[in-house]
Amino acid sequence: MATSQVGTQGIPVQGVSVQGYGGAPYSPPVNPPLSSNLPTITVQVGNQPPFSTSAITWTDITKYVQGLSTTMGRQHELNQVGPSTATMTLTNQDGRFFADEPTNIVLFAEEEEIPVPRPLTTFNPGLGKVTGVGALKVMHYIMRDDQVYREDYYQYWREAHECAIRQSPYASEQLRRCVQSKRCRVSDNDGAARKHFGMIDPPVYDMVVSMWFDTLEQAGAFRQYYAALEAFPKKFANWSKSFYLYTRQVPIIRDTPWN
Repeated sequence: MATSQVGTQGIPVQGVSVQGYGGAPYSPPVNPPLSSNLPTITVQVGNQPPFSTSAITWTDITKYVQGLSTTMGRQHELNQVGPSTATMTLTNQDGRFFADEPTNIVLFAEEEEIPVPRPLTTFNPGLGKVTGVGALKVMHYIMRDDQVYREDYYQYWREAHECAIRQSPYASEQLRRCVQSKRCRVSDNDGAARKHFGMIDPPVYDMVVSMWFDTLEQAGAFRQYYAALEAFPKKFANWSKSFYLYTRQVPIIRDTPWN
């Protein structure tokens, strides 16, 4: 038996016995010291408002990063190159990474209930927080076309919506509730909101439409409706700057009883 004094990462450890080959003493290799030429890695995030052409502002957040992993490229030269990904774990005790305030969209709106063909749940009921409106909420931000007046924009959307519902049997069957939120003119160039959030060239949406379905599995019903809405012959929206979100509604403050 031979005695080695080399432990993990080259740290001396007393009393470690290692069997040698043919009775000869065996000395485990010593890990080489870390090279001083390793690159320094920094992590920066870019801030740019949606659909803005302004320059991206980069912020160094390296000191808040606790872990970082990336994937890129391909394992074999014959494989197709997939999208690169990055995953980070951040220190966020002060909530600085909760929201990107300068790019927030603030909308002061008047709500209008839009009738739907089947407002009561007939499939998989009970998953929503509010009885009869369903668990999946789709928020559709529709950018008005610059060449269309606001009044015509709302009217054309209503015509397009009713046409899309008629042409989308899946959506007609599964849509439980629809609310049109129209931007109030009082919010035009709201200096207080811009100053509070540090907003830079924020996009202005004249309307957000919220639609409820029973479960996430009914997302296909909205996509069927959305395709019919985009195909409406009257031009009223800039679809390249419009988007929608799949959400699940979580009440924070409610001062009225549930239906």
